[in-house]
Amino acid sequence: MSSNQRLAVGALVAVGLFGTVNLLGNTLLSPLRLDLTEESLYTLSPGAKAIARELGEPIRLEYFASSVLRNDSPQLQAYMRRVEDVLEEFVRASDGKLTLEFFDPEPFSEAEDEAEVAGLQRLALPGGGKEGYFGLVLRNTLGEKQVLASFDPSTETFLEYELAQRLLALDDPSKPVVGVVTALPIDGAMPMAPGQRPAPPWQFVTEMRRQFEVRMLGTGLSTIEPDVDVLLLLHPTGLSQETLYAIDQYALQGGKVLAMLDPFCAVDQQALQGGGGPQASDLGPLLAAWGVAFDAQNVVADRKLARVDGEGNTMLIALLANSDSVDTTDPVTAMLSDVEFFTPGGIEPASGATTTFTPLIRTTAESGRISVFDLQSGLDLEQISERFHPGFTPLTIAARVRGPIASAFPTGPALPDGSPSEAAPEGHVAASTADFDAIVIADADVVYDGLWLARTVFGLVKQRENADLVLNAVEHLSGNDALLGLRARGTFERPFEKVRELRRAARERLRDEDQRLEAELEERQARIDELVRQQGDGGTILLTPELEAELEKARAAELETRQQLRQVKYDLVKEERRLGTVLKAVNIGFVPLLVVAAGLVTLLERSRRRRASPRA
Repeated sequence: MSSNQRLAVGALVAVGLFGTVNLLGNTLLSPLRLDLTEESLYTLSPGAKAIARELGEPIRLEYFASSVLRNDSPQLQAYMRRVEDVLEEFVRASDGKLTLEFFDPEPFSEAEDEAEVAGLQRLALPGGGKEGYFGLVLRNTLGEKQVLASFDPSTETFLEYELAQRLLALDDPSKPVVGVVTALPIDGAMPMAPGQRPAPPWQFVTEMRRQFEVRMLGTGLSTIEPDVDVLLLLHPTGLSQETLYAIDQYALQGGKVLAMLDPFCAVDQQALQGGGGPQASDLGPLLAAWGVAFDAQNVVADRKLARVDGEGNTMLIALLANSDSVDTTDPVTAMLSDVEFFTPGGIEPASGATTTFTPLIRTTAESGRISVFDLQSGLDLEQISERFHPGFTPLTIAARVRGPIASAFPTGPALPDGSPSEAAPEGHVAASTADFDAIVIADADVVYDGLWLARTVFGLVKQRENADLVLNAVEHLSGNDALLGLRARGTFERPFEKVRELRRAARERLRDEDQRLEAELEERQARIDELVRQQGDGGTILLTPELEAELEKARAAELETRQQLRQVKYDLVKEERRLGTVLKAVNIGFVPLLVVAAGLVTLLERSRRRRASPRA
């Protein structure tokens, strides 16, 4: 056999071995998985695995993914594969308690009817014409269900969290209990005068009741029932030592706390009617025991986040937290982009804290503090602005606190005369039995209806995401410890840096063109206004030849610039497609050919060496 024949046979044998190894690997090694991605994207977190493993009853996962969406949208196709990988990981971790069923809801099929009845959202691809479903229905053995109406690639980082959350809700369908301690009239109030209507509950309470069992505990409690899943402390003021001790013991025994403090609660009507002005929240020694320092003497202001009122005045003490102000890796705040705070305070880790302090919402470097005394003295917006001096250091408005804590009352609550008790009462807990979990928000006004709702002829309209912040916090705290440990995972999509540079450059060109267009239009409009003024104050505007010519020039300029904008966008798409074609060619064709070529070179080199070596 000649060397060329041996080379051809060797190549055929290599191809055959390659196919055989791949087939055997697919068959025998499919249960084995090795995740080498940067952020372990294909491996469930320990918390998610624990939730799947500890389910109390079987749950069926009905996964609906329309082939028309898969085949016509490369982005959705990739994300569908990502979702399916995560679902299969949950099934593997569940020890047989989860079963996964795939459905392709084709038009007019039974699967399409099931998707519609279950409440899945019909998705339409850009350009119209192609519609389908991409969602999940979870069912337990009692016939109860949870629905993820559609998977959204933009929320991919919380895919694992959303699935785990729904599994927990279905495994234990009872509503979590939220105990509320507050003196604010959030649950409605009796009329102030005869003939007046009673004040309705604040809207965030109404929304919270749809999801949770809400118990108003008052401010004079001596014990907190162990079935309270989350304790909401909303602007707590004037709490007795007995009540503070009850909160202390609740937290030490694993109770979750959402504390909303305020140095200057503008909606505290009771304080305003008393003539003393808004009071600062006070939790006595509890905050220090939890590792939190709260500044009750100053409110936080920020020039960059300040809201501008209808008259153009900058309100330094009304802050609009946007997506740049929040922690995008935490499920509580990641999806928030418009939360308004009013006279918020600042919080920071306390000295010697045993807990971990993680900021959730922060101000910018253009922030600083304004004395509560200045606000109480009745300064107007201009005077506040004159006295404000930014500290050039971001301040924290909301934070997550977690870790071991010790009792703020080592020997129990103080005696009626204020002196410390000599011995702790029976059943006293001195240190936390598990990590303490809390979210602290340094503003109570944030939940007031007037700050995030507008009343229109169509009813209430949500203008801000204030209630979402509170509901997200309560929802997250009411989950089990495994769910609390879940945070945002990495994203599956890895855009090429070259593509990003192309898009960035295109945005800059588009912005420049857009600014040029606006300048030209303003110039033309000023010329037209001048021609109109020259006609006098009559009620009728005459379309003179000169005015008509200016209007025609304005329309032509706008058309020309918009054509240029379209050309820039077209060139961007064309360049991205060209780059994509090159990358595909390299990945699909060039790299395998390079491997084959390297193998052939190796074979030829070995054959040459054998021919060159002396025969024995």
